[in-house]
Amino acid sequence: MAAAEQQLAEGNPGAPVKQLTVDAVRRAWPEVVERSKRNHRRVSALAQSSRVEELTEDGIRLSAGSPVLVKMLNDSENLLADAVYEILGTRWGVQAQLRSADAG
Repeated sequence: MAAAEQQLAEGNPGAPVKQLTVDAVRRAWPEVVERSKRNHRRVSALAQSSRVEELTEDGIRLSAGSPVLVKMLNDSENLLADAVYEILGTRWGVQAQLRSADAG
C-alpha cells in the first residue's frame, strides 16, 4: 500500500480506496502533482494550479481558472490518471472544468 493510500485510509482501515472522499483526494493531490512531475513537468505545473472539485462515477473532476488551462489539463488526462493510480492505487479518469467566478 502506498504511503498516501495508507494515510487516506486512516480512520476507516477496512474502507476500499475507491471510497475515498473529495477531502482525502485533495490532501493527496500535492503528492499526485509531484509524481506527475517525474514524467512531464508542464503537466505537473498545470495540475498544481488546479483544484480537486468533486469525485464522479468516472473519476476526479478538477477546476482551473482559464479555458486554456482546462483544455491543457484535459489533453493531459492520461498522464494525470497515471499519477493518480500510482499514488491512490485506483484507476480514475481526470477531467477539468472552468472554475466558477464565485469559487475564488
